[in-house]
Amino acid sequence: AISYIDYSKIKISDDNTISVPEGTELDLGAVAKGYACDKLKEFYDNEKVSCAIVSMGSSSLLYGTKPDKTKFTVEIKNPEGGQPLGLIETGQTFISTSGGYERFFEVNGEKYSHIFNLKTGFPAESDITSVTVLCDSGIKSDFLSTLIFIDDTKGLKNHLNASDYKIVVATKDGKVYCSKGLDFVLNDGCGFVMG
Repeated sequence: AISYIDYSKIKISDDNTISVPEGTELDLGAVAKGYACDKLKEFYDNEKVSCAIVSMGSSSLLYGTKPDKTKFTVEIKNPEGGQPLGLIETGQTFISTSGGYERFFEVNGEKYSHIFNLKTGFPAESDITSVTVLCDSGIKSDFLSTLIFIDDTKGLKNHLNASDYKIVVATKDGKVYCSKGLDFVLNDGCGFVMG
């Protein structure tokens, strides 16, 4: 199946017809919700909407300014279940979360994530359980949350220090990592500690 993975094989004709080699399918699962949030932001900008909250499940748009002028409050789900991981307070942003704790399949008692590693062709094996990304683009937040999950904690330092997006990451060893400058509060009863 890996031999079919190659975005350069996608052909778009002058009449916008898309074609791919036989046996190949397009799967926009890692960016479709983020893209939809981007399109909604464009619509809200054109329609002069003052405030909106749009949730596509794992990707959301927090738009404009709330009527009471306070920040948006976002609860981050605990990948282990139980009490929420914590809360983020933020202004307008796109926010996306990736993890294998809700969508997975099970074979012989072992759980496998729905997120696949394109290099191996197998479900991603990561020491990360949850990645939340906040930035100024829906498609970017959606893509980055998946990418960081697949890359696991090896590249985490670079992501934590990124200037154009912020992250909250929960790991299998019970730690939470958060970008500097992000208004995140860990829930005391969530079972995780700050890393």
